Amino acid sequence: MYAIPRDLENGLPIPGIWDSDYGFLIQSTNPESYALNFPTTGANGLYFYLAIRGDADELTWEPVTHEGISATMSYAYAGENNFTHERCKIYVCVKVRLTGPEAVSQWRNPYPNRIAKPRLPQTFEIIGRDREGNEVIKYGFVLQKWFAFRADYRFHHPEGEKTFQIQESWCSSLGYRMANINEVTNAVCIDRANGGASYNGCPGDVVSAIPSSLWWVRDRRINRHDRRIGAGLLTEWGYLAYYDASIPPDWYWARGPAENSVYAYHVSLAGGQIRIIWKGNDRGAMCVTP
Repeated sequence: MYAIPRDLENGLPIPGIWDSDYGFLIQSTNPESYALNFPTTGANGLYFYLAIRGDADELTWEPVTHEGISATMSYAYAGENNFTHERCKIYVCVKVRLTGPEAVSQWRNPYPNRIAKPRLPQTFEIIGRDREGNEVIKYGFVLQKWFAFRADYRFHHPEGEKTFQIQESWCSSLGYRMANINEVTNAVCIDRANGGASYNGCPGDVVSAIPSSLWWVRDRRINRHDRRIGAGLLTEWGYLAYYDASIPPDWYWARGPAENSVYAYHVSLAGGQIRIIWKGNDRGAMCVTP
């Protein structure tokens, strides 16, 4: 069985963890260690497919809800779209969609109202049952972080309204906080300016989530996430724009170790790259709890 996120890009094969064609391998079927499984992070509208071998296409899957976050299951078929065409020919595919607190309707509000703040971590166990109600298949995961976003809509709105300070305040108004780079990506940003600020670099080198991206291990010039469980939102889910979850692939502000009164980090949701820039620029907001 595999847990297949909608995006499979940027992943180098990792034996026992990541398959470039089918995504994450199941790490544990023991409820006591569900935290080893994908996903550990979530946001409204993200989804993945459970790819199951065998006779599992007539099971019933009840939704699971904890703290205002729901996992809802439905069957997906090979002819549904190009992504499932190859992957659901030999497997039975169950689509698992996450829904929960979000703030899309408040993007243009500089003083948004608070949104629900789930108490995490929470364990989700999804169970496929036969017609008699017997448990046939189950899969569990533990959500550790929940994200809400505010896109950088600078092309439709005056500049100067998405600065670091404004976006940090916007997250606080939701009752969340601005995400740290190690909660988003495991890319590595090297020092290209001998300790100073650089558009393409980070003073003193910056390592985000651990383990660091295999792309960087292979080539120290590559600033990009790979695919892991528990090493940040993008390492788990990939290119978020594929999910129709109202999360545009812009650059977003994030907290980090070399941040100061003038410069801060921004992260690309298209590849997890990290850079450091002037705080007066306009970027999107990544808000997270806890």
